Amino acid sequence: MPYIYLFLSSTETYTSKMIRFSTAETFTHIALVFDPKLTKMYSFARTQPLFPLPAGFIEENIASGFYKNHPHTPCLLLRLPVDQRSLQLAQQQIFAMLTMRNRYRYNLLGLFLCRLNIENKRPWHFFCSQFVSEILENAQAVTLPKRPSLMHPADFLQLTELEVVFDGSCGQLQHYLAGASADGLAGIEQPVGYRQDLLKVIE
Repeated sequence: MPYIYLFLSSTETYTSKMIRFSTAETFTHIALVFDPKLTKMYSFARTQPLFPLPAGFIEENIASGFYKNHPHTPCLLLRLPVDQRSLQLAQQQIFAMLTMRNRYRYNLLGLFLCRLNIENKRPWHFFCSQFVSEILENAQAVTLPKRPSLMHPADFLQLTELEVVFDGSCGQLQHYLAGASADGLAGIEQPVGYRQDLLKVIE
């Protein structure tokens, strides 16, 4: 069965601390993943490791960059069983976004309004949990408990369809993935039935 993976984390950055303080939630960041080895995790966050801005559509890697340098960061890896159609639709959205990644911006206003439970959708603007929610909803992969612009990373823990793959630190997860086979994690790395003319861009 195909899976879409969700990677949740809680860093010690200023933004993460602010979100934890205002929500009292453990996890403050979420990324969407197709590759079970987590070499390409898609999300919205800072584009420069040392500075909160600029921020936008990014690709993260569990074995390099920020997570390699912060191995004690708490994280949770979940997987969502999906059918082939939902997987394909989710992948198509991501690959379409990659072709226009420079147009996307971090939805800082939306993040603030989300904390106030005020729905806000701006073209080409997303924060991490809003982005993941939009992709999954558009792909008809899951029924969300809230509108995408109101979703927190912690809200995904309410979804009974999700299965826990790993719960620990990023350093421990790196070791776990290094010893696990791709078949064992039941994932794929390339889009299924990828066709340029079927790409759907989310705005």
